[in-house]
Amino acid sequence: MNRFTPYNTADRARLLQIPILLLAVGCACPTRPAVPPTPPSPQSTPAQTGGDPMIRTTPPITGSYIMLYYKELTEPARFYGDMLGLEETFADSWFKMFRLHGEAHVGLIREGPGARFPAREQNSVMVSIVTDDLDAWYAQLSQNEEILFLRHLTESETAPIRSFLLADPGGYAVEIFEWKR
Repeated sequence: MNRFTPYNTADRARLLQIPILLLAVGCACPTRPAVPPTPPSPQSTPAQTGGDPMIRTTPPITGSYIMLYYKELTEPARFYGDMLGLEETFADSWFKMFRLHGEAHVGLIREGPGARFPAREQNSVMVSIVTDDLDAWYAQLSQNEEILFLRHLTESETAPIRSFLLADPGGYAVEIFEWKR
């Protein structure tokens, strides 16, 4: 297991070039069609914008963390580590972190002292993992009888994606999808 390390410049540059993770709460938006992300343009600087205050510049983002809350961590850690095969990058008695891609992580937090929120029976957060090989993910995970599929492999009628949906041990939805080309 690797310990969490500070970000370096190469990681930051890589993160700005690749859309990694979507955290969706109510994924479908009927008033605005979903479209695949386009590669981000370079950060604007005051020199590039001529100092125009109407052009917004965004400071760099160096990582993304989704924090999920549980009553205990054994089964969620087994789900993200053993079943999904994600790399555990940090572990403590009340907190574990698994790398999705680059510096995008899922954090598992045990409720209690130090936790900001309690675990809930029903959760309205969905972890969405983007891949270029959805069929390989589906083939691998469908072999595991312990994984609960909420929806098997489907083509969306409202968004340009193919996907399937799992439930993690805490009741969080985990969507794995690829953009249609």
